[in-house]
Amino acid sequence: MPSKLTRIIAAATISFGFIGGSDAFWRLLCDISGVARIDPLVNPGERADHAHNIYGGDAFSMSSSSSDLLGSSCSSCQVKQDKSAYWTPNLYFKFSNGSLTPVTRAQHISYYKYTSLMVKGGEFKVPEAFPAGFQMISGDTYQRNFSGLPVPDPPKPWSGDDVTQEALERKSVGFNCMKYCDGCDEPSLYRHFLPTKEYMTENCPNGIRMEILFPQCWNGELDSPKHKSHVAYASALLDGGSCPDGFDRVLPQLFYETYMYPQDFYKYDGEFVLTNGDPTGYGYHGDFINAWEEGVLQKALDQCGPSDDGDTTHCPVFEINGAEEQAACQLKIPKELDAEDCTAESQEMLPGDVTILSGPDYAKQGGKPAPKAESPVEPIVPTLSFSAGSSASGTYQGNILVQVTPSTSAEVSSWSSASPPPPPSPTPAPPAQAPVVAVKNKNVDADPMALELSTITTTYYTEGREAYEVVVIAKEVTVTVAAGATPAPVPEAGYQKARKERKRHLHKHQHHHPGHLYGR
Repeated sequence: MPSKLTRIIAAATISFGFIGGSDAFWRLLCDISGVARIDPLVNPGERADHAHNIYGGDAFSMSSSSSDLLGSSCSSCQVKQDKSAYWTPNLYFKFSNGSLTPVTRAQHISYYKYTSLMVKGGEFKVPEAFPAGFQMISGDTYQRNFSGLPVPDPPKPWSGDDVTQEALERKSVGFNCMKYCDGCDEPSLYRHFLPTKEYMTENCPNGIRMEILFPQCWNGELDSPKHKSHVAYASALLDGGSCPDGFDRVLPQLFYETYMYPQDFYKYDGEFVLTNGDPTGYGYHGDFINAWEEGVLQKALDQCGPSDDGDTTHCPVFEINGAEEQAACQLKIPKELDAEDCTAESQEMLPGDVTILSGPDYAKQGGKPAPKAESPVEPIVPTLSFSAGSSASGTYQGNILVQVTPSTSAEVSSWSSASPPPPPSPTPAPPAQAPVVAVKNKNVDADPMALELSTITTTYYTEGREAYEVVVIAKEVTVTVAAGATPAPVPEAGYQKARKERKRHLHKHQHHHPGHLYGR
């Protein structure tokens, strides 16, 4: 009979990149405070259209304001004086039988970067702290295409159609493959769509990182009717640049990262979809309500300078929450939502009965969501063939190609005047065993019978402005006595097993995985 042996085989040290320039920044780790259909900006006082992962102050509610959040008794984020609210859509897996279940989530990180921008007249301005009452949204939940823009992004500086606010908003979304090996890391906001399950299975053995960048240019207003027009994106996004006319004040660069672990579902037929009904990722978005205690953020901007490495514990202005304190800070679910469990492992529909719409049409018509499609529509996203460069700036890293139609050969949008690379070879069938994680350890036992690698624990440290994560990996080995036996295929009902695995996976990853340094 089979038996499983689990043992620690290595400690993998992974470098997560390098911050360009000399901008100060903070990496604010947050635990989740709740998952619910709550959105006080878009749906104030009522149930939100779709569910969100929510982080921050525990006073978050259907109608919470900045002042309400300041009355929070705790924060699920790392800095005690930050009672702000941060929220984004969650990721689900839809099995081939139509059943849905949430994907395992690791940790959320909100980056605050001190980036100066050029405003009208050629003057450079430094960021000022978010004021009391400030709130904003980045991204468009109804977006389902990237048409009219080159793929991949052309080299900077951008001009023309690439620097319109609509284009910059669509390029503020990112989905990166996590693959722990030298030269495999992808730069932030490198890919603006959610890779398909097939691509993730082949190329994302350690999960994905979902990203959203917020506008940094400001006109001085605390809010606007749609929570967007009082702010604007800088011309080079993560790399700064200039602000459009009418926006002569600069805010800290706010950037969300949420680490997801979809690996438990790679063996099953189905697709990944966001809780807003988006399987393409183009409609990913984030919301923010500022609730920093008065003066704290500005004091940190003034006193914790460019020599800092992003670790909030190195800024004496901040009072730090421990991991247990963060995990214990949970918001109170409104009574209107008591009967709705957005974390349930078996769901027939997305929370709120949201319809899955693949586009490419905009998923809202006449002020209301578009009607349900008569038949499933395959998401229109660029075709992927993974061939990572040796550095984050490697040309054609990831070999992104533009999908025209299912029966038409792909066209390549070149990053330069050089000839495009040839089309990729057909993708081979997925291997029987899980993708192997490359680790920096010469004594690793490369056991060919390994069926699963899983992270037992991670630790984090920095050296200068380089960030590292140490991942301790366990390997499960199955030894079968009977020779020549062929494993039975996993039936569709196997999604129940996946849900059990998801629980185990969540337990292993919770409160770990602090991330990388963004903005290369």
